[in-house]
Amino acid sequence: DPQTCMSVIAKAHSFLEKLICTKEYEDMNVLGKSLLSGKDLSALQSHMQSFFSMQFDKIKSQDMLISHSLYAELERYLNELIKLASRYLNPPLLISTKPQQIPYKASQLFLQFQILEYMSKSSYQLADVISIFYQNPSALCENCYNLFEYTVHNIITCVNNLELQAFTAFLFIKIPAILRHLEPRYKKVNGEQSLITKICQLIVNDSNIQNLNKKFECNSYTVFVNQCRINNGLDTAQHQQLIALNRCVQLNENSDGLVSKILIMSKKGIDSMKILLSSPSENKEKISQELMQLINLGELQLLLVTLAALDQLDSLLNILLKINKFAERSIEGNKEVLSDVRADMFNNTFVLLGYIELLFGNQIFKEVKHYEDAFFLTWRRNCKLVTSHKHYTQSVFDEMLEHLLSPNNTLITNNAQWDEYCCCAGIILRELTHAHLRRHITTEVLQIVCEGFKNKRPALCICAIVWLCTQYRTMPSSERVRTVKIIKLLKRPLSNNINSARTAILIPILNMYSSQLDEVLQFDPPKGTPAPTELPKSGASLFLSV
Repeated sequence: DPQTCMSVIAKAHSFLEKLICTKEYEDMNVLGKSLLSGKDLSALQSHMQSFFSMQFDKIKSQDMLISHSLYAELERYLNELIKLASRYLNPPLLISTKPQQIPYKASQLFLQFQILEYMSKSSYQLADVISIFYQNPSALCENCYNLFEYTVHNIITCVNNLELQAFTAFLFIKIPAILRHLEPRYKKVNGEQSLITKICQLIVNDSNIQNLNKKFECNSYTVFVNQCRINNGLDTAQHQQLIALNRCVQLNENSDGLVSKILIMSKKGIDSMKILLSSPSENKEKISQELMQLINLGELQLLLVTLAALDQLDSLLNILLKINKFAERSIEGNKEVLSDVRADMFNNTFVLLGYIELLFGNQIFKEVKHYEDAFFLTWRRNCKLVTSHKHYTQSVFDEMLEHLLSPNNTLITNNAQWDEYCCCAGIILRELTHAHLRRHITTEVLQIVCEGFKNKRPALCICAIVWLCTQYRTMPSSERVRTVKIIKLLKRPLSNNINSARTAILIPILNMYSSQLDEVLQFDPPKGTPAPTELPKSGASLFLSV
């Protein structure tokens, strides 16, 4: 029975995803693979490939009996399951190998998981993983230096901007912090000898330091030693001795270089967090201005990567959730002051939290211990559920619709209940498309409302898109074409420069949350679009291509 088959595959997919996204996974996965012999791993891969291929090809043989929508669902689950299984059995080594040298597998795996997939892990956690991972304490210095070499090599060779920023922040901020945590463990085996001093003595003679200096237009060794000093890994005498070892030609630092920007962002990030930590009820305007400055920074991605390297991303996440929760509603019974400021606080925190998910993945929210009832988190848990249960009152819905259809086409922010407004947003747009179809409102009014969501209240824009994408399958075929048009209108870049920095962040977030609908449209196009006739590849070729 295809429906039962789909249910089983969905459960397997859910379980494997849960396994891979738990906080212990990275340690378990890396250590587990190091214990598996090559023969065992090869046998396991072969078994999984044949199992998935058989399931996929069985479904393909029954294609004539399955509707296009169900077939698309089955294929989507199998695709995801194959990707997850492939990642578990043989994670792709995105890290380049050193030329003319056999890559050190331990360093490769560590860089793959800890830098690119778990950037938000603290330096203390990474020090623990390194201690277990390399097992031999006496070889700790050699292995840490090996890690340094591979990080430098990947900085020089990588072309992806996010990866370049992540590797650079890891090298100059995270590694000095990790070395400080490893120092006591190293001294237990090697007496009073300093691990950081030993590493710096090896680094100063590394041939790649000159390449780093050219790439970043700065004195990389000096920056690294200074960061070790800032992390309390070196005393004044040790710091001066190590600086004196540098025989490279001293360069005038380029303030626009990536290393300089990361050091500036580390200070900017900490200063911003101090402002955001103040009481939201007493410092509304100050906090709102700081949130807007973060969004308009133009280097938000770099700021977040730097905060991850500083072990501060979790703290920022909790601060944003706290502000998001505060800004949901006004205090009942009180006459609200600065309601527009509260509206900006809610919408800007919503955008920032969505952008963090875009950069770091959904696993970052799975370890949140505070403010779990903040609207953003409750919305994430429930937004993709198809249900008839309403998370808003009819009075709020009517009030919101009345404001949007007023001559100004704007929402009144005084005593606004933003959590309920967000839950209404998608249904409101659906009602307006019906009204437009019956010629009760003009095309211009519908466009103004959509642009208003995107320009002024981006949280409503995000929630509306997710609701429309989730409900798409439940809509009559005649309504789906209009829904797709509304989604495209919401995702269209603005022609003017109003909030251009926020829009530049918002569009990728909207694309992320609507990606599932894009997949559905390939197999279940709106009425009037010819359905695809080409069948997917066989399970075996699909597994190998992944």
